Amino acid sequence: MTRVAAPAEPASRGIARRRWLASVAVLGGAGLAGVAAASTPAPTDARGWLARLQAAATTTNFVGTFVVTTGGVATSSRIVHAWDGRRAYELVESLDGPAHQVLRLDDMVKTVWPDQRTVLVERRPHDVSFPFLLRAAGQRMAEFYDWSRVGVERIAGHEATVLLVRPRDQHRLAYRLWSDQRTGLLLRADVLGAHGEVLESSAFSQVSIGTAPAIQEVQRALSRAESYQSLKSPYEATDLRREGWLLEHGVPGFQPISCVRRPAPKVVNANGPASSSTTGRVMLQAVYSDGLSSVSVFIEPAGGAAPIPNARGAAGALSTLTQLRDDAWRVTVVGDVPANTLERFAAGLRRVGT
Repeated sequence: MTRVAAPAEPASRGIARRRWLASVAVLGGAGLAGVAAASTPAPTDARGWLARLQAAATTTNFVGTFVVTTGGVATSSRIVHAWDGRRAYELVESLDGPAHQVLRLDDMVKTVWPDQRTVLVERRPHDVSFPFLLRAAGQRMAEFYDWSRVGVERIAGHEATVLLVRPRDQHRLAYRLWSDQRTGLLLRADVLGAHGEVLESSAFSQVSIGTAPAIQEVQRALSRAESYQSLKSPYEATDLRREGWLLEHGVPGFQPISCVRRPAPKVVNANGPASSSTTGRVMLQAVYSDGLSSVSVFIEPAGGAAPIPNARGAAGALSTLTQLRDDAWRVTVVGDVPANTLERFAAGLRRVGT
């Protein structure tokens, strides 16, 4: 599953990102709900399945609870998604740990901490979290994976077509996807290891599909957030070249999604925004994705930090690689990909500025 992880917290950040975006909607209309839930014919090829899953993630109205399980740890969120024929409304509410919500109206995203009465407002055009991970994926993704229909199973009370997605090279992991037979909505996604073992699973435990869009619920949440203290976004858009770096080569199929300057984390603060506990240093984060998998490249000055030799790690589907460059820069590459993919990204990164 696609995710963006911070080097100081790769596993927890990855899980949070899976739970990440949600849905919202209510524009009044059983008629509209009926359109969103209408049956669509089953595709016959990879591009057809990709298009169906993408369309369902945007235009299907649903409310449900989904659970992410990785490394024996499960986290859950309530998700609401609504489509009024023109705009997408989303709400994701954490059901574990400190209370927070992620609200979306198209590409405007508000992360809300109700207990602290604070809100962070950002523009996020790319959404690569379950069950929306394929929504922004390019059609070229079909060039790097083989898709096959392997059966029908029942997920959260809905009949689902089971798809096996195998990589065509050694730089990606395999996936098993469950697509609602009536609407195409992604109901479950497993990331598979080399021997078919499940490294991570994201699935609805219960979901109502084709309900009247719950726009009013999201609008009420957005209205409440208007009275909260607004936080300045810790992210500033940039690009690697502007910052004196160049990725000479990555991995075919992985396209740049974003590049930002952000505070370098010091201690993860689960009770509030990520910017609340930092070192005062700034790191770069460049994100690349092929639609199913993603890789994040983090670059920060080594500063007075203790020297760290090349290091590798893995937790569930997430792999990490850390290198010290010229005794001056710490480079960390994180992704739900095999270790050799991270090595290729790291090898292609070089300093071109002072």
